[in-house]
Amino acid sequence: RKEKFTFQKKIRRSVICLDTNEKFESITVAVKKLNINQSSISYVCAGKRKTAGGLRFAFADVKS
Repeated sequence: RKEKFTFQKKIRRSVICLDTNEKFESITVAVKKLNINQSSISYVCAGKRKTAGGLRFAFADVKS
């Protein structure tokens, strides 16, 4: 019996650089503009790292 695979729609969350106050539509947009590793920015936003490329990031929809 074959299993059916369901694909979840990726959720794009806005990201803000706390050092420059620059807001990005998604992590992917920030990666392309700043040339920083995508995983690094993701880890910073998730609170697993402090900086990515020497900059601090956070999800824009999170109040801190």
